[in-house]
Amino acid sequence: MDNKGKQKTLERSKALATFLDSQFSFLGFKFGWDGILGLLPGVGDLFTTMLSFYIIVQAALIGCSPATLVRMTGNIVVENIVDAIPIIGNLFDFIWKANLKNTQLMERHLENPNRLKTQSRVSIAALLLAIALTLALVLFAAISTLFWLLGLLYNNAF
Repeated sequence: MDNKGKQKTLERSKALATFLDSQFSFLGFKFGWDGILGLLPGVGDLFTTMLSFYIIVQAALIGCSPATLVRMTGNIVVENIVDAIPIIGNLFDFIWKANLKNTQLMERHLENPNRLKTQSRVSIAALLLAIALTLALVLFAAISTLFWLLGLLYNNAF
């Protein structure tokens, strides 16, 4: 795809991101159809998530690196994980602008692909480290709780 085609793809993706994340303004606060449709249990989130992944497909077509695509997918995954929490998830839909973030990543790729690739790899490494630390903390808490419970059972048994 030539640069003109990549720019057109970016512009279409930006229009979709605006539709989903900032189509409307109320008291200076911008929101889009993602937040509104997210109020419909199940169906709304499924529909807007499919549109969000369409933006990632467009990013792949313009040549974004795998690291950038993973980072973009992470933005959508964060939105959907928090969205699973009743009420808080719906509010989060109005705040977290995953699609606008992703089109910014696409734009930065077109400006300087190598720099974004490096930044995306660092972001992914930091995310993986955070996940590993969280899992280690959860495992430590589980083992500590198990030993505490065993200690209670042992002390009460004798």
